[in-house]
Amino acid sequence: MRALALPMLALACAGCGGATSTGAGAGGGTGAGAPGSPSPNPTPIPGLTVDSSVSARVLVSGLGTPDDIAVASDGTVYISDETRGELSAWSPATGQVRLVTGALSHPEGIIALDGLLVVCEQGKNQLSRVDPSNGSITPFRALPNTTRNLGVDGLAFDPTDPSIVVPDSPHGTLVRISLDGTTAAPIPVSGRQPPFARPTGAFVRSDGTLLVADENGGAIVLRRTDGTTQTLLDGLNAPDDVLGDDQGNVYVNTVGDGLLHRVHGTDHRKLITGLQAPHGLAFDLDGNVLVTDLGGGGRLIKVFVR
Repeated sequence: MRALALPMLALACAGCGGATSTGAGAGGGTGAGAPGSPSPNPTPIPGLTVDSSVSARVLVSGLGTPDDIAVASDGTVYISDETRGELSAWSPATGQVRLVTGALSHPEGIIALDGLLVVCEQGKNQLSRVDPSNGSITPFRALPNTTRNLGVDGLAFDPTDPSIVVPDSPHGTLVRISLDGTTAAPIPVSGRQPPFARPTGAFVRSDGTLLVADENGGAIVLRRTDGTTQTLLDGLNAPDDVLGDDQGNVYVNTVGDGLLHRVHGTDHRKLITGLQAPHGLAFDLDGNVLVTDLGGGGRLIKVFVR
């Protein structure tokens, strides 16, 4: 998920749940595509191997089973826990975590929108609106599921056509939903139908092109604005989420083998190996990459790519 250039509600976070902020880090150097500074604490993270082009540090651990993430305009990171049915908020200003709500049905993808959060509830195959100030939940958009497959997973915000892009995981398609949740329309994709085996993550770049993580298809697919596609990577072990920047870098996490990848043209690097079921991906406000995994009792890791 990406940080959105939309009004957000700033939160004052208080600690909860035993999560612990930490400065543990690994690696050194800077990422491709933009100048940057490495992590100030390049102490190795046990069990992880970090490519020399980047560095990494654990921001908080003890999160349980963190899944997807989204970053608000004040830097607050929202984290879903699909197993516990929880949504939490981590404040980079205080290093503290607070529980927003624990009443969601298998929450997955998140976006922050106009002071509220829109969350995928996989258990109900619907999008729900969550008020981060009080944890109240209201329906946003129900989606049909005519299959026996698991429900929707990821979400993306489209800044070029302000709307929400939903990888329709059970049906292998893409859907565009209006910002008020009242309308939904299929996003055309050329070629075979359905175009994906099980899409679970998406990201819309500033030129309107759409990156899709096809988890069961083992691929990252670029959808151009005319609906045609290009497979950027295939043969991946359960790619769950994807990000892309304006320098041409594409970041992918693969759940099956615990990797964080970066692709830039023909250059494909494994930035981190040894992750434990990495799920969520997001850019922070500085354009660095955040990733969640199950190591350390559930942790949020910052990868310094700029």
